[in-house]
Amino acid sequence: MILLILTLLFGFPQENALQKAQKLTLQGLHGVQVLVEQISPEMESDGLTRNQIQTDVELRLRKAGISVLTDKQSMAAPGAPYLYINVQSLKTKASSACQGYVYNLEVSLHQDVKIDRAVIPTLPDYRYQASGVSTWRRALIGIVPINQIAVIRGDIADLVDQFMNDYLAANSK
Repeated sequence: MILLILTLLFGFPQENALQKAQKLTLQGLHGVQVLVEQISPEMESDGLTRNQIQTDVELRLRKAGISVLTDKQSMAAPGAPYLYINVQSLKTKASSACQGYVYNLEVSLHQDVKIDRAVIPTLPDYRYQASGVSTWRRALIGIVPINQIAVIRGDIADLVDQFMNDYLAANSK
């Protein structure tokens, strides 16, 4: 109980350090590609489409002055950065008057990473490289009635705004 109270009073120092580290990974980016994962067919038929999300996110980024890269431009850019949008959903099986969705949203920046130092003492020339590693991430879970599915678009916009704020702060001139 005391640990819970202290955590509520003083916050989560690891989370703050993690968020700071995530922001640092945005420095030097000259734009991002936007990749929206497939949406469930049920959700698309109820009014939330992959194309709609793609357009919403790209427009927000452009309005903020962040370049939206094509696939070819992203692959040529250092780190091959892309902003990944994933909406996972489960339609409730309640009566038609109470149907809705439980959903999980993720907005994350993925880029190639490389560790170029001796991290294993027995392997002094050790090099590690990985493609498409998530270096910045925000997520949330929600529940929404079918007739309010547009709320999910607003939640995506909020997470994208967090990315834009961190991106612009990391790349201010």
